[in-house]
Parts: sequence; C-alpha cells; structure tokens
Amino acid sequence: MSSAEEEVHHDLEIQEVDAGSQEKATIPVNKLKKGGYVLIEGRPCRVVDITKSKTGKHGHAKAGIAGTDLFTGRRYETHLPTSHEIEVPFVDRSDYGLINIDDGHTQLLTLDGTLREDVDLPPEGNEMRQRVIDLFNVCVNTNDQVVVTVLSSNGENLIVDCKKSTN
Repeated sequence: MSSAEEEVHHDLEIQEVDAGSQEKATIPVNKLKKGGYVLIEGRPCRVVDITKSKTGKHGHAKAGIAGTDLFTGRRYETHLPTSHEIEVPFVDRSDYGLINIDDGHTQLLTLDGTLREDVDLPPEGNEMRQRVIDLFNVCVNTNDQVVVTVLSSNGENLIVDCKKSTN
C-alpha cells in the first residue's frame, strides 16, 4: 500500500488498488476515526467529529459524521447507520520543487524531474498564497529552492505548506 493510501486508511485493511485508477474506496462507517478522511456530499473531508447513537426502536445504531472540506474549509455533516459503508477518498500529500510562479499558476518539479503545471497558488486571501510568493521571491535572489507540499484528492490540488531548501 502506498504512503498516501496508508495516510487515508490508517490501520484499516482495505483491498490494495492503484490510486491512479480509483480516487476512493469504501469502509464500514463504524471504522471511521476522527482525523481520517471521508467523502461527504462528494467532497473530500477530514473527519472532525463522530457521534454514535445507540440502537433505537428502528433497529440500527447511527453515526453522525462531521468533516471539514480539505480544499474549501467548509463543514459538512451526514448521518448513517453504523452497519453501512461510506466512501473515503485517496489523499496524496507530496513535496515538489517550485520552479516558477506566473499570474497565480505554478510550475512544479517532481522528484523524477517531471514538470507539473496543474497546481495553482491558493486563492486570494489565503495566508499560504502570500507565504509561497514571499518565500519564492526571497529564494530567487539567494539561489535557494522553494519546496511546496501539495495535497491532492478527487482531481483537486492545494498547496498546504512551503519551505526553503538549500541545495
């Protein structure tokens, strides 16, 4: 299992799949943990709260799951019987060298030397956007490299961290 799949599924045993061919898997609701990932209304979320009710007169214990969208920060909630399954997204967290910034778009270099141009800077007003720009401007003058950490899931990408790397 790749490190990205391990991060998503923690200690759960899930059938190994090629993350490139699928963007999600299913697990039993009662195996979800706070801090894990889940799809709520089709959005990849980090689980921030789980409440479980006891079996009632209708026969099923239920779980209330609250999550924060990984890309927008919006809160989502859902309620499901604990005996059901729920979809969990594959989430990848990778570091890339930042080569250039042009009008909000980035050029990133993978470890194998492949150029990625599909990751934009975080949106205006996001503190990380300004941190990346400021660090990039400093490093251009000192011949240092900026390394950005990109969170990817369900075809979306977001720069979540940046640091200086001296080579």
